[in-house]
Amino acid sequence: MQKKIIYLSFFVCLCCCNYSYAQNSSEVPLWGEAQNILILNTESDDFAPSWNRFENLLYFNSTETGYSKFYTSEFNNSAFTPPALIYGDLNKSRNNQSYITFESRDLAYFSTYRLSESRSFLNLFLTQNRRKQWTKPVPLDGLAFDGFVAHPTVSPDGSIIIFSSDMNSGDGDTDLWMAFRQDNGSFGAAVNLKELNTPGNEITPFLLARDTLFFASDGQEGLGGYDLFISVYEDGHWQRPYPLESLNTRYDESDLTILPTGEAVFSSDRPGGKGKLDLYLAKPVKKRIQNVVPSGIALSISTQAMEITARTEQVQNIKQNIPYLFFVKGVPVVASMFKDDCVKTAKYSNNNFEINLAESFNYTSNFLKTNPEAKLFISPVIGSVQVQESFTSVKKYLTEKCGIEDSRITLNRSPAVNAPQDNTFPDLLILKMSSDKPIFSEILNADSGLTSLSPPVLEVSLDAKPRKSILSWVFGIEIAGEKNEIKKGNELPAQFEFNIKTFKQRLESVDSVILYFEANDSGTKKVIENLNLHVNHLKITDYYKEKINKKFYQPVNLCICSPQDYESEDLKQVLQYIESAMQEGRRVVIQYQKNRPDSRKNAEVLSNKLKSKQPKSSVEIETSDNHVGVKPQLLPYIIRVLIER
Repeated sequence: MQKKIIYLSFFVCLCCCNYSYAQNSSEVPLWGEAQNILILNTESDDFAPSWNRFENLLYFNSTETGYSKFYTSEFNNSAFTPPALIYGDLNKSRNNQSYITFESRDLAYFSTYRLSESRSFLNLFLTQNRRKQWTKPVPLDGLAFDGFVAHPTVSPDGSIIIFSSDMNSGDGDTDLWMAFRQDNGSFGAAVNLKELNTPGNEITPFLLARDTLFFASDGQEGLGGYDLFISVYEDGHWQRPYPLESLNTRYDESDLTILPTGEAVFSSDRPGGKGKLDLYLAKPVKKRIQNVVPSGIALSISTQAMEITARTEQVQNIKQNIPYLFFVKGVPVVASMFKDDCVKTAKYSNNNFEINLAESFNYTSNFLKTNPEAKLFISPVIGSVQVQESFTSVKKYLTEKCGIEDSRITLNRSPAVNAPQDNTFPDLLILKMSSDKPIFSEILNADSGLTSLSPPVLEVSLDAKPRKSILSWVFGIEIAGEKNEIKKGNELPAQFEFNIKTFKQRLESVDSVILYFEANDSGTKKVIENLNLHVNHLKITDYYKEKINKKFYQPVNLCICSPQDYESEDLKQVLQYIESAMQEGRRVVIQYQKNRPDSRKNAEVLSNKLKSKQPKSSVEIETSDNHVGVKPQLLPYIIRVLIER
């Protein structure tokens, strides 16, 4: 019979081929009944859905404007938002572009036309995300051919890319091709996936994980037109593909992608749609593919989710690397200053200024340890009491605890700045640290951790046919090649739950896991069934903030002991950050310590500095008791800045 071949690259051709369909009784549906996504579809072609896990957006294509353009839509509670056209270089005017796949937050590949000496060819291009805009696409090196090359999909770990092409095809049919990432970062030579390709057409591949591939074909045994299939990479090759019977019809189905919820989005020209190709959504069901093994036993394993989402939250702080050490009568004001091991990584706190002092010294210690050529100079800034004793305690810590050579640490006895005449604390000594190499740290410091897994608990169902043939079974999870037994038994069917939080630390570094189901039959043969689950890494970044009078503010602690501090790179970077907030119209408040005239004077100097850079913006100054508990000797030099979020 005649079958229409839709390349989805905006040319259509007809060919004749015969097919036969034989349903394998051991295969069961993956998804429930598909529903038309009315809010996304038009009377034109709507196709090529691709989930951007870094932006939590669905990208897709539509020819509503007469050309194939990229659109995005948010997805919450099984509902999509109205589509938004992407502006910029990704959607070139009067041009067709389609089938985008995302390797990282900043890198994506898609199909568009490349002009050769003779004509244009649909080829693979890459684009980068810069300042929330996709850049002008450039051809993907090594995979540019004078022929049809389209429908790219990159594995979540970025190690392989699979696409469709008519390369080396005598009759013009399209095959699936695969290329591996090389050590230099480029993709190597493409190889034909002969175990999956047919005399027909294989198109629109989608890698759920490195070893789990979905694609569409009109050459495999199916219901008709293009059908959707799944294949798993095992024992060194792609296994025989299974049709997704719950999604396929006698019309065309292609362009499958999987959402974090396990729901499937694909395109089809089945009757009842809004136009030509429409997008459809199908919810997952627990039943999964069962593999038939030579012993005649069929095992099945299912869960309520096809994907695990590892949500990592990063809280960013704005910090100044403080170059000062405070002493009273030769004793450090911060008692823990010389107690921590210098090789520890400094973490910054917005709430405790004395901790910040200790951590800044820790950062300087690490800098000296990792820069063996750098020298450290210590000079008195304020006060002159017990300079030698204080210097000796610093030097002892650096040499004995950190292994810094004695010759690299020098005391400059001449004060860097004249001490104030009205010094309230005559026993106070402030030493400044400097180096012949810049001691500069990033002002943004992120504290992060894997805070949640979704779903936190996996609901597992195990079964076998015939059940009476199974003597015993074992279920477990395999992470990065290491098997972990979860449960075992001798009766089926079995349903249970297990908490995947136990493995959350190990899930940080993998893009997929394997749930394995091993059973021993009455003939002492072992039967194995695996289920691959993709691990979606979702990173969310936010700033540390505090709620003050029903508004949120980002606090920044500053230590300013002398006018020369404004020339330091660290403080310059912090001030530039505050200035940019002022330019955006955000409220900025400088807080100084209550009943401290010297602290107020510091605040006024800082306010004038900021206003000189942003004369049209206002800066407020107010008193604060925020540093209650801080040693009184430190209070004159502490300024707290609040930036409205």
